[in-house]
Amino acid sequence: MRAAVGGLTPRDRAVLRLYYIKGLNIEAIGKIYGTHRATIARWIAACHETLGAEVRKGLDLQFRLDERDCRSLARFLGSRLQLDLQAALDAPAAV
Repeated sequence: MRAAVGGLTPRDRAVLRLYYIKGLNIEAIGKIYGTHRATIARWIAACHETLGAEVRKGLDLQFRLDERDCRSLARFLGSRLQLDLQAALDAPAAV
């Protein structure tokens, strides 16, 4: 997760940090960036897609899992993913 977060743009990391760490809603984040809340929602959704793809790729490289097994493992780890995301966003390398 840390490597996947590190691959995001600084803006994307900042938006996720505001959303997950600071607890701001998409409307408040939109005011910070001077953009509509729908745009912020799209940014967050795109980040989720990117992070999911990068985590799956990392799992595949590390454990040589096929796509089905990788999805199964991701579902199993799903409850931890938000905690891992928060830790990765808090890490100095993700700044």
